[in-house]
Amino acid sequence: MLESETDNPVIPEHTEVLGDCQNPHCITQVESSLPRLYTRSEKGVCRCVYCEHEYQS
Repeated sequence: MLESETDNPVIPEHTEVLGDCQNPHCITQVESSLPRLYTRSEKGVCRCVYCEHEYQS
């Protein structure tokens, strides 16, 4: 049996926990056990690791 990419997701090295993702379609809205992880781009924009929605404070 081959492992798919969804079996072992790759989480970027630079992650931050900021709070709930504001995208109503993000998997974190349904799966409460997932950590709320964000990556920060070189321009300083934070995006959800799962849906890439931009974080709004």
